[in-house]
Amino acid sequence: TVDCTNNYVSPVTYRMEKTEAGYVKIDNFEAGSGQDAINAVETLLNQGATALVIDLRGNAGGLAAETRTFLDYLLPGGTLFESVDKAGNKVRYESDNVCIQLPMCVLINAETHAEAEVFAAVMKEFQAASLVGEATTGDTRTQSTIEISDGSAMRISTGSYLTAGGTDISKAGGVIPDRIIYNSTSSATGTTSGTVGESAGTAVSSNDEQLLAALRYIHLNPQKAGIAPFDAYEWSSYREYTGSTDADLASTSLALEMVGGADCFEKFHRIECDDQVFMDENTSAGR
Repeated sequence: TVDCTNNYVSPVTYRMEKTEAGYVKIDNFEAGSGQDAINAVETLLNQGATALVIDLRGNAGGLAAETRTFLDYLLPGGTLFESVDKAGNKVRYESDNVCIQLPMCVLINAETHAEAEVFAAVMKEFQAASLVGEATTGDTRTQSTIEISDGSAMRISTGSYLTAGGTDISKAGGVIPDRIIYNSTSSATGTTSGTVGESAGTAVSSNDEQLLAALRYIHLNPQKAGIAPFDAYEWSSYREYTGSTDADLASTSLALEMVGGADCFEKFHRIECDDQVFMDENTSAGR
């Protein structure tokens, strides 16, 4: 006999961080993931979460309907995204007027693909979350499976996803985060338990710099998550909060993204600027 028991393993895990932010990791958007993500957020809200970090790093995508389910729960009414085939036929995915009003960050990296990229792009377009991490690759073509007579099959690209604003993520080359952060150790991704560190801070012992950057940003700027990078006053507050000097932070990607977002990070590597380039309030970096 063959055991046909359906052993469903949810692609969604979650926990409360020490900053009172809820952390939700979604490994894919396959069947059931949308409702699982909603259930995770509801549980975190009941535990007192005051902000959300949604981790899509390593998410290979999945089903557009599942992506829409979670986006609809998070976002206000309107068009979320569209799928368009080569003949120009469109399927529109909409959201109702009920939404979650919390500061949010979404973590992405080069292993964030397909529908997960769509999710991140839509959250950014709605100004509902700040994107933190690394650029994605633009792997957002819709695909169809064609069966071959010998029993094998092949998948071919048959269309594209467009955001409500008309952005073709594939043609754009991917989704660019608002704050570019590279983890020095790739295996550190998602490893903080959220139960160690300062009483009012984050899990400072973790090597997951991307997650720490998201938690710190939300902790210091709950009213701005999804909208704006640090300004000069907030940068000063960040130094005070961490107890770090300018010299301690000047060479780190965290310092660069906190001051000026992706533009400042790219400028730093383009001209190999020194500390003063991005510490000076009058500089163009981050302005």
